[in-house]
Amino acid sequence: MKRMFSLILALLLVLTVIGASAVSLQALSVDIAPGGATPDLFENRVIISYNRFKSFSGAASICYWSDGSPEPQYAEMEYLGKQEGYDWYGFTLPEEMDRFYFTDGTERTVEIYLDKSRYLSVEYSLFKTTDENGYFTADILAALPAPTEAPTEPADSPYRYKSRFDAIYGSHTSFNGWVYDELYYHENSRGETDYALVYAGDRDFEQWTAYAAVSNRVYVSETDYPFIFGLAVYDVEEGAFHSLLGNSGRYGYGYTDLTGSEEMSKYEDLASIVDEYGRGGRLLGDLDKDQQISIIDVTLMQRCEAGMREYPADDLIEPIGVEIGPEFRYVKLTYYSDFNRDGDRDIVDTTCIQRYLVGLPYMIG
Repeated sequence: MKRMFSLILALLLVLTVIGASAVSLQALSVDIAPGGATPDLFENRVIISYNRFKSFSGAASICYWSDGSPEPQYAEMEYLGKQEGYDWYGFTLPEEMDRFYFTDGTERTVEIYLDKSRYLSVEYSLFKTTDENGYFTADILAALPAPTEAPTEPADSPYRYKSRFDAIYGSHTSFNGWVYDELYYHENSRGETDYALVYAGDRDFEQWTAYAAVSNRVYVSETDYPFIFGLAVYDVEEGAFHSLLGNSGRYGYGYTDLTGSEEMSKYEDLASIVDEYGRGGRLLGDLDKDQQISIIDVTLMQRCEAGMREYPADDLIEPIGVEIGPEFRYVKLTYYSDFNRDGDRDIVDTTCIQRYLVGLPYMIG
């Protein structure tokens, strides 16, 4: 009811403001930075993020075998290029092989088992921690699940796709359980659920301090595993989860919002659903911090611009850490009230919010 009331008031205000506004307006578009994604996954391929924690030095090799093989075999891994500030190496395991470890000739990782009944291919990240033998640990960074029937959800489960999530991500032994929630189910024109907005993060994972904006939802600290800052869509037809953020930061700390990208365009109304039902962060334009963007926020901003009150102190988006600062300046986000992301908070932002509330395009940047 509050949202409907806000929409009606916003429409009336927009009709009175549009004529006086000289702002050039255009629809929001998002360009995916080249080289921002991790390397493509191929069938039976294992990939490592090399030197992510300075674990190795020198060339990356793999030692592989299976329970029935006479002796282990060694091979150099293929250099896949630099991604996210790290060197990536890959190797396609022979069909009958399923056990391996990574090595640089001096150091090595623990033994790893690739369950090919569950995964077609896997990306691993090397950790700086070691086991009792002094071997570096490695954990799954991303995985392409083998095509199987989606697991049946227990009758008493409050979720629809948690069993599928567990089947793909549930074997990460270095983590201590997931925080998982299904935030929204989207239905197509036939009344069938075609995707769900989900949140997932490790229960005890140290929060990732960085910057992200998913649609109009801003994050400065949140989990980044298994999905960057926790948000993803579950594609019912594919039986797969897709993160809503892609890596594109110049220092590995910035992220590209994928909600407006071509690859996410098939998920109808995704950006607005993230705004209304997303978890965590804070919404741009939400000056009263009630977790929604409404005409009340417009009124508050107009009063601030007219000098009738001060902007709240927490309207300032504080960069966290020395390395994070450049990313905030790069995307020109300084204030939560800067709805159009041009670096300033002014009356133009109130106009953009009004247009947003009635579904009209507005200028970004």
